[in-house]
Amino acid sequence: MFSAQDQVVIYNETFRYVYDKLGYDALKDLWAKMSKEWCYHLDKLTAQKGLEGAWEYWCKGEDGMLEKEEADYTVTLKDNVYTLTMHRCPSMGGEIIDRGYEIFPKYCEHCPSLYAPVLKKNGLASKWYAEFDLQTMLPTSKCSVVITPE
Repeated sequence: MFSAQDQVVIYNETFRYVYDKLGYDALKDLWAKMSKEWCYHLDKLTAQKGLEGAWEYWCKGEDGMLEKEEADYTVTLKDNVYTLTMHRCPSMGGEIIDRGYEIFPKYCEHCPSLYAPVLKKNGLASKWYAEFDLQTMLPTSKCSVVITPE
């Protein structure tokens, strides 16, 4: 059985394989399928609670995804603006980099590809930002998202 940490590495390598063998459009199609089939919990929460549902999905105590992943992040939910800043992504920094795997350069694109369509479906706009090392042009494991009502 694979651990959650192993799954991150498998994602990284699967995304690389699909991109290398089938192209960028195939990778975007994979992410769209994952969004539709796997993001049902975020869909349910944001449909019912809007921004509060997004906060609950990622940050609500022990049940929040980022708490489960032991992420290093800060979050604010104020005046209808939800801001999540990832200081060190547990997937990118904690699993791929720390375990010595080569980073798939487009890895960080999977978050907005999976989550933005679900948020939009439920009346929320999102802007996603990933930090890249200017020498290697690889993700650094730092990112942020700002979510607001549309």
